[in-house]
Amino acid sequence: MLSVYDVIVGYHGSPVLSGITFSVSKGELFALVGPNGAGKTTLLKAIVGLEKPLSGTIRLDTRLLADYSSYERASKIAYVAQGSGITWPFTVRELVSQGRFPSRKWFGNESVEDRLAIEEALEITDLVSFKERLVTELSGGELQRVLIARALAQKPELLVLDEPVSHLDIRYQVGVMELIQSLVARGISALISLHDLNLASLYAHTVGLIAQGSMVRCGKVPEVFTGELLQKAYNIELEVGKHPQNPLLPMIYFKSPRRNELQDR
Repeated sequence: MLSVYDVIVGYHGSPVLSGITFSVSKGELFALVGPNGAGKTTLLKAIVGLEKPLSGTIRLDTRLLADYSSYERASKIAYVAQGSGITWPFTVRELVSQGRFPSRKWFGNESVEDRLAIEEALEITDLVSFKERLVTELSGGELQRVLIARALAQKPELLVLDEPVSHLDIRYQVGVMELIQSLVARGISALISLHDLNLASLYAHTVGLIAQGSMVRCGKVPEVFTGELLQKAYNIELEVGKHPQNPLLPMIYFKSPRRNELQDR
């Protein structure tokens, strides 16, 4: 589905990340993790065509991403940026319908196909009852679902999400991750960046750990989420344990300098 080979990304000729190589298969949930400022957002922007790599190749369905027109890319990839705040009082349906712009252009009339795609996106994200609500009246978790619905209305093969659960409480974090998981089960590929390592462990098929300008390790969760690699990447003491219901899933625990004192209480 997506192949990234020896890519260097950065700004004004200065690399942020170098030698990035990985692939995302059809129906796979791939999570990029790493400390703040590691370059995850820059890499995602290059993958969706918003930033040109300094070198290396990005292929989508074996074809070079650079060879796609913007409309062709939009028919394949949908992108939800980090902190996509909406200040204009669109209704939920109006905002979701914007996902059809690549198909009908900005001033084209809404076709039957467009209406079906919009209704399907609303149904998949459980927003049918919200469609006449103003997006400015929604909670952060509800708005995130609307933004994902807008992306789904594009009918993409690859969904790229930059920090889709940032600033959400734990209920909405789990809700958004379960929504993404359900989309992957339908055959959509998903590439997401996450700060929460435990959410990545619970939901991702594959993870890529980025730090210090490169891909530290890429693979299945247990191969990447080791104490040695995570401490190297984040420069913090932590422990890797087992999920109480699934010992194959690593869970990350941060050491507390006051642990003994807290236990005594």
